Amino acid sequence: MPLNLIRDAWIPVRATDGTRRLMAPWQMADPDLACPDWPRADLTIACYELLIGLIFLADPPEDADDWEDRQAPDPDRLRRRLAPFADAFNLTGGGPTFLQDLDLHDGAANPPDMLFIDSAGDNTARNNADLMVRRARYGSLDLPVAAMALYAFQAHAPSGGAGNRTSMRGGGPLVTLVDPGEGLWPLLWANVPDGTPATPEVLPWMRPTATSKDGAAVRPEQSHPAEAFFGMPRRLRLVVEDRRVTGVIQRPWGTNYAGWTHPLTPYYRVKPESERLPVHPKAGTFGYRNWLGVVVENDKGGLREQAAVVRMRHDRHLRGELIVAGWAMDNMKPRDFILSRALLLNLEEDRADLVRGMVKAADQIAAALRHALAPVLAEGEAREAVREEFYRRTQSAFEVLIGRLSDGSADTVAPDWLAEMRANALDGLFNTHALPGLHQRDIKQQRAITNAHGDLYATLAGRTKAGVKAWTALRLDPTTVPKERRQRAMTDDDPGKAILGWWAREIGDRSASRARAQAARLSRAEALEVITEPCVHALSRQINLRDPARLVPLVQVLAHVRTHGPSSLARRLGAGDTAPLSPARFQRLIRADETELVDQLRRALRMVNRECNVARLGGDLIRWDEETTRTRWSFDYFGQVAPGTVPDAEATPELPQE
Repeated sequence: MPLNLIRDAWIPVRATDGTRRLMAPWQMADPDLACPDWPRADLTIACYELLIGLIFLADPPEDADDWEDRQAPDPDRLRRRLAPFADAFNLTGGGPTFLQDLDLHDGAANPPDMLFIDSAGDNTARNNADLMVRRARYGSLDLPVAAMALYAFQAHAPSGGAGNRTSMRGGGPLVTLVDPGEGLWPLLWANVPDGTPATPEVLPWMRPTATSKDGAAVRPEQSHPAEAFFGMPRRLRLVVEDRRVTGVIQRPWGTNYAGWTHPLTPYYRVKPESERLPVHPKAGTFGYRNWLGVVVENDKGGLREQAAVVRMRHDRHLRGELIVAGWAMDNMKPRDFILSRALLLNLEEDRADLVRGMVKAADQIAAALRHALAPVLAEGEAREAVREEFYRRTQSAFEVLIGRLSDGSADTVAPDWLAEMRANALDGLFNTHALPGLHQRDIKQQRAITNAHGDLYATLAGRTKAGVKAWTALRLDPTTVPKERRQRAMTDDDPGKAILGWWAREIGDRSASRARAQAARLSRAEALEVITEPCVHALSRQINLRDPARLVPLVQVLAHVRTHGPSSLARRLGAGDTAPLSPARFQRLIRADETELVDQLRRALRMVNRECNVARLGGDLIRWDEETTRTRWSFDYFGQVAPGTVPDAEATPELPQE
């Protein structure tokens, strides 16, 4: 028995109570239905499009008032309005058949799985190149699945070789559906554009195909707007045996659609006066980075435009979520099927502008992060993966902050978003990828990494061109933030403070003969002599350090310091146009083990007149085996901001007062 797509129950659906059944299209207005229940997500999305198209074809709302008046489901009315179209929706037979070429009846048939975008094409199969796509998965299809696959293929058709056209939205368009979250009918009705009913004659399979071999095109003014939902870019005919589709005959040069815009797809322009082009999804998670012109309206005069039904939500006072779906394609090759949900925003313009600013600011920071990782990651997929990870890590925080905008508390959203981006871009991803093993890298690479960290830090602080753009997008003023140099803080329990106090009391005052003599003695002493000194015992107790292997080098080096100052030894060694210690010697210094360290530091101190921050030096010496210590020395040497820092005024302890 032939399948009629209007009269027959053929669409699998799930009811609100969880049960499954088949429905005829007019039953979509049953209030007890929740959603279509196809075995593939792309078929489910296509089914939503088909049902919306049927309503638009037979019984669309005239305007916003009519839409409001007809929200309540009315299956009987829908059945009456669809009945005149039934003869145009036979899937098989000798006359006009659904979405199939009227004059195409014989020829070599392709396997029926050609109707699925992620199936291998002929060339791919011949070359054994079907790694991410599959061949010969479906030897035959039952009629309902074939009907739905046929619709999905015509609506989303990718490039298919010479003469085989893409859909009117190109291969794999992005589909956006407003979902009020109240079941099947409210979702469908929310996405039906305003319009006037059509007649069966407007459907393209009811007449000979308008072929495109000679460059001919069908424009919107030549047809009814409903053809946006029922276009025929491919010339196809199903081969049916025993109520199963066993093949698909295809001929090239189907209809070329020019100038059409589909109500369920967002569009963009390359430049203001150019043609609208459909948006296509990118592989991976659909996150906030893709929201502009899709979830949130773009700037006035912007080049991106939300789908028509999404723009209509304001007049219809709709709330809920936005379903975002579509195949991410690389020309003819499918990469990923996107199926995601996003917030359906209904914000005042001022707050919507802040959302746009948050996305734009994130784009600036993500690009700066990608550039900053050049010294450690190769150009291309490696750095792009980190940028995607930045967007993924900040997605939940973005949504939380958008929720605060919707709830009315907006004052701290911009600075909180900036803090979130810093935590993930600088403290998280950059430090994770670039800093481990920094002191073991080539000195040129160390310089490049520390400089890149400084540039990224400056961008987040609004001090670079990209940073100014990010802050301006968030309506923040980077000129109001003090431009502080920053160093590591000394906490109350930091051993550096105790070490500085000991140095000042015992050997720091070189004008006193006792301190001068003790410093001279310790500077020349061997290990055994050092640990027998009473003042060294006192230091050991103060900082709770009993290990001679760490205590002795500490004392031997401190004995060579004559002046306590604000700058760390590493920063002084790298300061100026010509650094007191060459990069090559500095590299040997930070790679030095305990047996070499004292001699190298003694020589380094002589190059800076034996002056440095004693607390910093002492604390670093007893933590020399920690990677973070040597990482900070690399940053200090190259004059860059080290991770985990505070302003200088808080970082440099003063000499203890007598």
